[in-house]
Amino acid sequence: MEQIVISERHQLFKWQYPEWALYLHLIRGEHRNYLIDSGIDHISLEPLLPILATLSKPLVLINTHYHWDHVLGNYAIPADRIMAHQQTATILSNSWDTRVKEASNYLSALPPKCLPTDTFTQDYEFEDDGIYLFHTPGHTADGISVYDRIEKVLNVGDNLGDDLEHIVPDLDLDVSTYIATLDQYASFETATMVSGHMGLAQPTIIEAIKEKIASTSNG
Repeated sequence: MEQIVISERHQLFKWQYPEWALYLHLIRGEHRNYLIDSGIDHISLEPLLPILATLSKPLVLINTHYHWDHVLGNYAIPADRIMAHQQTATILSNSWDTRVKEASNYLSALPPKCLPTDTFTQDYEFEDDGIYLFHTPGHTADGISVYDRIEKVLNVGDNLGDDLEHIVPDLDLDVSTYIATLDQYASFETATMVSGHMGLAQPTIIEAIKEKIASTSNG
């Protein structure tokens, strides 16, 4: 696990797998701490758990969408609550075993079913910490993003591609829905973007993605 410090408030934790990387994102708020996504299982999370154990404030775990690499570690995170979109909770409740099967090549142990405890449909805000969660469909229908109003950091889950050579992610929905989500991102004043697989990105990547999509469509 590699640690990437953005600021005293924001820290990333990177796991490098053979074909892709995974980034979990810790936000240290004044009233709560927030961990965006939970990884795969307690074995892979072992380097992170001692760090989480030092946190004195309540921990809110946020699942950005239902894919296995973002939720199967839920049970291992010492969270006081698990936030997600309502669709995420429904999908996981109905298909947890499928998610586990999809992750079989990466699991060291079978993760027990651990679902979100708190859900929303459009948005949810922890006003006292300046943390805003909102629905951003594209990569998946249930996807959410997290915006820190204080330091202008935007975590977009998997709505960016895996790396700079593949900036357009796989999309479960139509391109127009994804473009609407990109336009929503562009409406925020953003200093830094964070992606579940790309890690850090500049806000200019939004226009680059639109140009990539347009060139592919015209081609």
